[in-house]
Amino acid sequence: MMIDGSLLAFVDRLRGGLTLLHALSDDHNLLRLLRLQFPQMDILSGGLLVGMTALVLGAALNSRRTFSSTTALLLSMPAVYAFGTANNPWYAVSMAAVFFVAAAVSISDSFERIPAIAISSTLITAVLIGAVASNPYRQESSLFSQASPTNLGVLTSPEVAGYLNTLEQGATNAGFTKGTPTLDLTGEFPGTVYAIGGSSPGSGWLVYGYPNSESYIDAALMTAKCSEIGQAWILVKSSAPDGVYPSVLNKRGLSVADYDAVASAETKNLRWGDEGFVVHTLMRPKPRPDEKLTDCERG
Repeated sequence: MMIDGSLLAFVDRLRGGLTLLHALSDDHNLLRLLRLQFPQMDILSGGLLVGMTALVLGAALNSRRTFSSTTALLLSMPAVYAFGTANNPWYAVSMAAVFFVAAAVSISDSFERIPAIAISSTLITAVLIGAVASNPYRQESSLFSQASPTNLGVLTSPEVAGYLNTLEQGATNAGFTKGTPTLDLTGEFPGTVYAIGGSSPGSGWLVYGYPNSESYIDAALMTAKCSEIGQAWILVKSSAPDGVYPSVLNKRGLSVADYDAVASAETKNLRWGDEGFVVHTLMRPKPRPDEKLTDCERG
């Protein structure tokens, strides 16, 4: 409600997301989107699941209280959190385990048990935070070793900080302002657009490397305003200087020749780990006379 403004707008956004998923692959139905299959778990994750289940069941069996609406709400919140993450819900639910702890407290009829619940849940949380921070998802170093400042106000590795600061400074010097539409034509670094203060027309990620990715990008950009696409800056990489899908621009009467490079920075590609380092270039659209306007803009 806070993001979309109304329930209907929320449902409409989900419908639009499913439409784009079908453009990406025909087998992306609702069940696959929810990813309900039970995953293989390591000892730590399995232990957490068993421990949290035992915590809630133990509190319930030893309590003379009945389940209240508050308890039911707390138990349902991890599922609410997991929905829409596009990750396996079993993993996503474990990230919201604090609600299970709160549910156990709500049904406990003895204040003597609450300190034990608080201590055990704090220890479990500390272990999990330490494990995740030591091996963060798609990052090359531990969070504990990331101490280089960025213009975003966060600390990262020296390589990431240099990459983001170089692009952000180059963009600012070239007249880039917050909210400027930017097409990530690398297909791999959607976060860069937002890190430099831009917005992504059509979709938060113009995804690359999946079946029918090009069709997905076309479908996503069909939902964007023509003015956004015509005014958008672009981000390309050294191994695909015309964009991973040149037709994205060509179909709209554009090409890389219609843009000026304003900043370049090197970064390690952690999504496709075998590519090593890549150079990304941010490009600003050249002023275009009327005869160079795209068909979309003319319409």
